[in-house]
Amino acid sequence: MLQFFLGALFLALFFLSLQPVRTDLYSISAILQLLLTAVVCLLFYNYSNLVKSAGFGLWFYLIWVLMFSKITADLPMTASLLFCSMIFWRWISAANPGENRKIMFESGFLLAVSALFFPPSIFLIVFVLVAYFYTQTLNLRGMLLLIIGLSLPVLIATQILYLTGHFDLIDHYFESFYLNFWNVPVWTLIPVGLLILISWMDHLTKFATQNIYKRHKYFLIFIYFVNWMIILALYGGNEVYSLMFLGFPISIFLSRFVQYASSAGKKEFWLWIFAIFGMIYIFEAELIQLYNSILGDISFQF
Repeated sequence: MLQFFLGALFLALFFLSLQPVRTDLYSISAILQLLLTAVVCLLFYNYSNLVKSAGFGLWFYLIWVLMFSKITADLPMTASLLFCSMIFWRWISAANPGENRKIMFESGFLLAVSALFFPPSIFLIVFVLVAYFYTQTLNLRGMLLLIIGLSLPVLIATQILYLTGHFDLIDHYFESFYLNFWNVPVWTLIPVGLLILISWMDHLTKFATQNIYKRHKYFLIFIYFVNWMIILALYGGNEVYSLMFLGFPISIFLSRFVQYASSAGKKEFWLWIFAIFGMIYIFEAELIQLYNSILGDISFQF
């Protein structure tokens, strides 16, 4: 717990030095929601036995938060991030979803609330359905609970719009489902992608030695990650900070990777590598400017 708060304080101070935060209610609300998402991650690592190196998982997540902290400029997307993280935590932390009668209702409710803020997040229902079919047998009760959970926030929101005379906003809401393909080059994230691939390869080599419970959970984490990759590819547009949605599963991938390192030094080595990759992404423009400046000076000398 202390490690998390010290790390969060360091990253917050570092972030403020890079990008001063406005003191209006909109910005403060977005920052608080991002902090609540980090708390969800903290609770997961504290109470889950899926990852042994919980401290490293938290650091991986906090570095990812720093890389895409500009999501706080988009309050609705930050709110969606919080609710989607709660869905993810709920399924991955559930000891036995087959015996938990509330999980489908809670998933539907949280997903509908998330979709009110960021409509494309409704397609995370693919993860919910895969998790449901994968962990328990199909039954009418579970599907009804999901439908009720999805319907309740929608009905409440529709009623509020009608009573306040803003029912025309529904047309604007459905415009959010028009395809808006990802069109932002993120070349500096290629090293991070390679590191994630290495962690997947390492996981496959140790797959046979893991118990069945952890195999199932890791599969669901992978489905969540792929589900969000597809959503962002179709609706991400030029909002690069939406990659924040991938932070939770990526932190688990990397923390499970480093926990198999033979020494604490090797674990810290991979954490530092990830931090360096993160800094390269954050200071990409400055590094390009420095490179061009050095190249110009060399050309001038010749």
